[in-house]
Amino acid sequence: AHLTVNSLPKAWTVVSIAAVVLACFTTSVALSMVFINFLKKSMPSQMPQKPLIALLITLLSTLIMAQFGLQGISSLTGPLLSKFYPVLLILIIWNLARKYYQRRLANA
Repeated sequence: AHLTVNSLPKAWTVVSIAAVVLACFTTSVALSMVFINFLKKSMPSQMPQKPLIALLITLLSTLIMAQFGLQGISSLTGPLLSKFYPVLLILIIWNLARKYYQRRLANA
């Protein structure tokens, strides 16, 4: 907001801030919908056609994470991610190489 206030005319400052707010809102709605669909597909017996429960779980988990802030979340996940990233990268490379060679053998 500080950059837009100092670099744009007053009328455009409001438009710029509104655009950022709308972008954040639409992103959060889209991510919530993706997570709700994930919950419904991964736990179909617990949530048969009850998107309201999935929405409440999503909003509650988001509220809890928002209370920690980015620094709090980073301090919690940082040690885990620093240990698991090398393993995950190796698994990704392994799976990509395996699929590449399977396709190559199928086309030969």
